[in-house]
Amino acid sequence: MSNADAFTQAGKTAVLQNIQGTLQFLQRFPPFNQMEHAHLAYLVEQCQLRFYGPGESIIKPADGPVEHFYIVKQGRVVGERPHSAKGGTETTFEITTGECFPLAALLGERATRTEHLAAEDTFAYSSISWRSSSYSPFPTRFATLPCAV
Repeated sequence: MSNADAFTQAGKTAVLQNIQGTLQFLQRFPPFNQMEHAHLAYLVEQCQLRFYGPGESIIKPADGPVEHFYIVKQGRVVGERPHSAKGGTETTFEITTGECFPLAALLGERATRTEHLAAEDTFAYSSISWRSSSYSPFPTRFATLPCAV
């Protein structure tokens, strides 16, 4: 088993060992608190808990069309885009505990336009692959609820 496979399995095991605690955590935040219990339980069962160190890229435009949905469990994620006038990059948003991303890219079936970076030690749930599943964890009706784009 490769190191990547071992980390993936460890993240999956961490979630499965605490399904009830993860459900209770998510039910504190929209849109999860508006989901049917069976759908939320299915989402939790498919998640992996991942750790990202400060400055580590979680997802970026060069990764191509987005396939995973992320929910911040602990920490902070910032979105950075190139600044055309000044050069360099600018922070366009901050995502914290209970918030999710990149909903707009998932619904649009495209790459994200922003690089999402861990601003500090961050734990995030990574969902099942969006395209390879017949189950979409967030139907279009949830697109108007507060999730980061």
